[in-house]
Amino acid sequence: MTRIIINRKNQWLNRMRGIGLYIDDTKIGVIANGEIAEFEISEGPHKLRAKIDWCRSNEYSFTVPGNGTHTVTLGAYKYANALTVIEVIILIAHLVAWSVYGIRYLFWFIIPFFAVNLYYLTLGYNRFLVIEEDRHSFSF
Repeated sequence: MTRIIINRKNQWLNRMRGIGLYIDDTKIGVIANGEIAEFEISEGPHKLRAKIDWCRSNEYSFTVPGNGTHTVTLGAYKYANALTVIEVIILIAHLVAWSVYGIRYLFWFIIPFFAVNLYYLTLGYNRFLVIEEDRHSFSF
């Protein structure tokens, strides 16, 4: 039995949305946040891609020998979780500073972090999701 195992990272970004999985441009399923999905595939070379709305991943090429297993990890772009947390902290600090002290300029500190997110939603939409070989998994 030849198969691929896809381990989706548990991330805040896209937490409530499923990511579509495509092997050789054919949809094989959807994976939820933090889920590990396993699919039977034919042996030989394949191309894997993940899509969510208009954003997608890099095209990941791999070859599976007969009765082999290939394991990959899927997640949002690097530092996606950290950027989201930083944005929320700055927004809360801004609201507290504005309502308690009348300080209104903290909101401007969010712009660089928002610009990175905006890049991945527009020009970098082909790199919004990242598929990598999972070197930490162990399979028989």
